[in-house]
Amino acid sequence: MYLSIPPRRGALLQLSAALCLSASAFALAVASPALAQDDMVVLPEISVTANLTETPLTEVGSAVTIITGEELKEQEIRYVGEALRQVPGVAVSQSGPRGQFTQLRIRGSESNQTKVFIDGIAVNDPARGSEFDFAHLLVDDIERIEVLRGPQSALYGSDAIGGVVNIVTRRGAPGTRLAGRIEGGSHGTASGNASLSAGGERFDFLAGASGIRTEGTSIADERLGNREKDGYENGTLYAKGGVDVTDWLNLSGVARYTRSRSDLDSEGFLPAVGHTGPFDAKQDAKSDQLFTRAQAKVTLLDGHWEQVAGIAYAQQNRDYRDLKPTVVTTTYEGERVHLDYRSSFMFDTPAIADAAHTVTLAVERDEDSAVSESV
Repeated sequence: MYLSIPPRRGALLQLSAALCLSASAFALAVASPALAQDDMVVLPEISVTANLTETPLTEVGSAVTIITGEELKEQEIRYVGEALRQVPGVAVSQSGPRGQFTQLRIRGSESNQTKVFIDGIAVNDPARGSEFDFAHLLVDDIERIEVLRGPQSALYGSDAIGGVVNIVTRRGAPGTRLAGRIEGGSHGTASGNASLSAGGERFDFLAGASGIRTEGTSIADERLGNREKDGYENGTLYAKGGVDVTDWLNLSGVARYTRSRSDLDSEGFLPAVGHTGPFDAKQDAKSDQLFTRAQAKVTLLDGHWEQVAGIAYAQQNRDYRDLKPTVVTTTYEGERVHLDYRSSFMFDTPAIADAAHTVTLAVERDEDSAVSESV
């Protein structure tokens, strides 16, 4: 049905409606200001890295920076390394164009003195001197990044003299959700992501795939005849899920696999132009990363006693190749098996300082192996 209102009458009706809405809003604001304020609850920001248990930031003695997934989306950041550049006291260095080795240093420490976790998996590479390469870590479906600055060896071992970077991916929310993204840009760049998540009262699940491909740029000077671009390709698959078997037992697991390829330049002297520096070369680096973890969590005594036992496995392989024909010149393989158990007991002492306490006992075991082969 279509109703036509003369201009003058329509203006009067709009004015009357506006006055009514304004009066109603004013009446609600005057009648129940306390209700609006009482219903608003601001929860404190929580750190799960500083003390191994959830702790409000106001009660953490270390310097902590938290980057949320919403902030990553708002800033349209695609790589974790780019997000970490904005953290105070953190320096990120990249040895070339996209896909080249990317290091992180906290407060001047070496890059192998920062412990890096992805969903509870220690991903420092034994075949790279316990460093982690941030070049291939995409931000899709990351829920939060916590950066803990300063020595943390008491909780995380000698690899954490500089600090800790803890990356937590998103869990499946209640209901079923399918999301996707596809982008394109300069330098022949295309990227995309697709994910499926589901959740209920006793379970959650998320699985997704991300990828990026670019023709890239070259660090070799084009004016000296170097016209080959250094391309990069990255494909990542990930899955995460958990289930409440009983009211006190939760089982969960996570897996992440990344395959990437980066074109490389060489460094040396070019007699034809009398120049020392990078020049085009038919070489590339192919990388595979596999990170997995399974854990059981037991909560007893009305949530006052929490126990977590887990096993994690990380494998990182790199092949440096000469192309046309393709020959592998150098191979690096790093593996880590990690076993851990943590028991935390939380209790309050209202009569003594009205304080809340957490006592934590943790036991860990690591088995690392590294292999390098050159032709």
